[in-house]
Amino acid sequence: MPNIGGPSASKRKLLGTVVSSKLLYASASWAEVATRTARNRESMCRAQIQVALRIIRAYWTVSTDGALFLASIIPADLKALERKRVADRIDEQGREDSVAMIKLQERSITVGAWQARWDGLKNSRWTHTLLPSVYRWMRRPVFPLTYHMTQALTENGCFRQYLNCMNRSPDASCCYCSFAEDTAEHMIFVCP
Repeated sequence: MPNIGGPSASKRKLLGTVVSSKLLYASASWAEVATRTARNRESMCRAQIQVALRIIRAYWTVSTDGALFLASIIPADLKALERKRVADRIDEQGREDSVAMIKLQERSITVGAWQARWDGLKNSRWTHTLLPSVYRWMRRPVFPLTYHMTQALTENGCFRQYLNCMNRSPDASCCYCSFAEDTAEHMIFVCP
């Protein structure tokens, strides 16, 4: 799928749910064992990153965590553990909460764990600076991320500093005001 044009954001998201469903099939039975090792968690994320990059129309250089965040895709290891907790609570004897309430409570725990992970990341700092709250991002009004909006939110794209790192520009200076580093922050907040 191309970054500019192609299927709409809702169609891209729909295809993402298909991948997620296949990835997390019967996860309640294997979640605890599979998510113990970093290698397994990384394997699950590799499947998700391809989908996330297509949903948000981003370059492959966007970090996994940033892409999953912008696409509002809960990391697979956290989602698998959530499904395990839900299944365990539903199977409990004498439970008082409805299934919907249990799912809501467990989703809250998952979003809290994702927030802790998001706050502790060393990559995606620009995106975290602009969008620090996982909960607020997931509750935002639905609007599709465009190709250029994703570049501004990830700092990967048409900025000369990024292009210079990718050997696509002779220098990192701003074309408009000759500032030394043309970054997303400079372009959006400083450049006249």
